[in-house]
Amino acid sequence: MTTATPLVELVEIRTSDEVAHSGALAVPEGPAGTPRFDAVLMMHGAAGAFYEPFYRNFSAALVARGVATLRANNRGHDII
Repeated sequence: MTTATPLVELVEIRTSDEVAHSGALAVPEGPAGTPRFDAVLMMHGAAGAFYEPFYRNFSAALVARGVATLRANNRGHDII
């Protein structure tokens, strides 16, 4: 099954010690049935990034099923 890549909103937050955390929010456009979850937070390990193909594709599949996703980098991103 081919899943179209949903449009995403790039987001960024800063911690109290000024560390930036970037991510991407994808929200379904319309009803796609009744999902079991309203949203899924997708966090990678220390060596990953929210924009890698695995996370983009997994997010697209969830959004196609009516589940919003937030893919985000963590504090260790780009440091380790």
